[in-house]
Amino acid sequence: MVRRREANPGARGLLLAAVVVGLGACSPFDPEPRPDGTGASASTASADSSGTDDVAPLDAYLGYASDPSATEIDPMLRAEELVAQCMAEQGFEYVPQRGIVAELAPGEPEWHTREYAERYGYGTFVQPRFVDRPVDPDGVDANAEILASMSLAERAAYDLALNGTSDGGVFRSGDDIDLEALGCEGLRIADRVNGDGKNDPVYVDATAYSSHIDEVLLGEDPRVAAADARWAECMSDAGWPGFAAQPDARELAESWSLALIDPETSAQTSADPQTLANEISLALADFDCTAATGLAELRDEVRAELQQEYVDEHREELESWSMVWGR
Repeated sequence: MVRRREANPGARGLLLAAVVVGLGACSPFDPEPRPDGTGASASTASADSSGTDDVAPLDAYLGYASDPSATEIDPMLRAEELVAQCMAEQGFEYVPQRGIVAELAPGEPEWHTREYAERYGYGTFVQPRFVDRPVDPDGVDANAEILASMSLAERAAYDLALNGTSDGGVFRSGDDIDLEALGCEGLRIADRVNGDGKNDPVYVDATAYSSHIDEVLLGEDPRVAAADARWAECMSDAGWPGFAAQPDARELAESWSLALIDPETSAQTSADPQTLANEISLALADFDCTAATGLAELRDEVRAELQQEYVDEHREELESWSMVWGR
């Protein structure tokens, strides 16, 4: 859901900062704790602890990243460029603004490291701190400078082209966007609510199959199953018996979290020190056993093979989708 801002071009810098940060909550790049206590995208939640920079073949199309702290993206830039082109067609200069991105705060452990597991476990109850960083280091709003150089009549014409005549509103996926009433800002709204391609059957099928790989096919592969057995033996030796496969460890930590949720209010009480200590102990054992058995690298290898099979079979559709919606 997107709420259209009030027509006030002078407030643009503040608005962009707020919107970019807000979009991070629904981005495909949102970190989710991995089985080893590191972070991963939603599609790779069952993946390994290797921390490799390689992107699996299908993930490369869908825009997932295994390490959100290393992802150089600006979710607003494409829409900003659409607005700039629209304004140029009406005889106005508009400079795309790039907002801010979030990154790990100084002193926080990197994703995919043992230090992360030592401090946060799986990140189920406590997560690292982030800081906001402007994508444009100087932080200058060039459009404010453009507006400052205009006469009142020019500013009024600029504002009409940019914001149209509508007072605003709330827009949801599937809505028809009245570009005449919303001005060039309507292109931004349309791109946000209908422009990510996630309702496209190609994307829906590809993401569903990616999840099927992670949740089913990886565990069925005999190479991964054998490595999971070695991992389970290692975990038992470390004081955590009873697991059949690596994802089971993180599921146990998640069950501790779910147990703290009040079913009537949906509020979650804070974890007690013993639960936090158990999570860290479990995540550290998981991290060490994953490294000792080579399970991380093997899961990466098999996952890439399975994704490649899908890509080879659906390359034409994926290429067509990527041409329109690719990141």
